[in-house]
Amino acid sequence: MKFILIALILVVVYVFFPTYDLYIVKEPTGETFTLIETNIYLKKDCVERARLSKTHSYQCRKTSKWAGMYSGYTQYDPSIREAQRRLKGDEDSTDLFGDVSGR
Repeated sequence: MKFILIALILVVVYVFFPTYDLYIVKEPTGETFTLIETNIYLKKDCVERARLSKTHSYQCRKTSKWAGMYSGYTQYDPSIREAQRRLKGDEDSTDLFGDVSGR
């Protein structure tokens, strides 16, 4: 019984423990983030690796195994959402309220 409880706790920790993905901008004038490394366990390690890459812009995006399995978290990240729309070929990438920049 103790073994089952310990195994269950380890599985829950593995599935829900947050990890970080490192995204950097490769060009100095670029705006597109590129995935460089995944499954970094500590945010300070992610920031350190970004600084070692000597890039001017980086993001350490938090994720987990659970989010990776169901990938529902990506629809809330604007840069990922826009990239997914571009891959689908959806040219009309306005938000729910439409483009209000011309008004």
